[in-house]
Amino acid sequence: MSSQEDYCKPGDDLPFEMEDVACDRCGSRRQREVYRRRDRLHMEYAFRLVEFLGCGLAFVNPRPTIESLGFFYPPDFYAVMSLPPQQRSYANRLNYLGKNTSQTVLDVGSGRGDFPLLLKNQGWKVEGHEVICTALIPEVTIHTIPLMEMAQTGKTYGMVCSWAVFEHLTRSSLYFQAVRDLLKPGGTFMFLVTNFESPASRHFMQEDIPRHLFVFSPKTCEAY
Repeated sequence: MSSQEDYCKPGDDLPFEMEDVACDRCGSRRQREVYRRRDRLHMEYAFRLVEFLGCGLAFVNPRPTIESLGFFYPPDFYAVMSLPPQQRSYANRLNYLGKNTSQTVLDVGSGRGDFPLLLKNQGWKVEGHEVICTALIPEVTIHTIPLMEMAQTGKTYGMVCSWAVFEHLTRSSLYFQAVRDLLKPGGTFMFLVTNFESPASRHFMQEDIPRHLFVFSPKTCEAY
């Protein structure tokens, strides 16, 4: 497969299913192709990143179905979470959270639970949420039901944080709504996502597609 000529489409003979979707933010199907790129983990497969003309959200389309996403997350995908560079990233995140350790934090997309464990060791009351990784650290509470179901339990948090997670989701709109319902009045949602306006994303095609299904911008984040 040539990433310049072909990309994965619904109906292709593939070990995963594909779907063509409308924009998660505005519902439009008016789009322009930005680029095509091979999957860095499965180089035989190429995917197409598009920008929806109505709201500017960038998106992999066609994309793997939610049932097929496990194909793109091999068992060793989460092993990097314990490596020194990632540990330094966790330390930087602590600086953003501040010092208010009296509130309970929900970390969405915790992976094994390394960052919630660091928070716990720093005196925070913290819980995690993870639905893909199964090798969970037992020292912290990590919820494994869908976030939308958690949002219906009535439990709330003073802060929800999510680091490099929302770009991996198939329906970011539902997760933003769930976070709203999980936050206490006046609570804080702190999140890190890819930036479509950055040179690395827009010009050098550095997005990790198809794991990065969405590519946000300040404009589209504000719209959500």
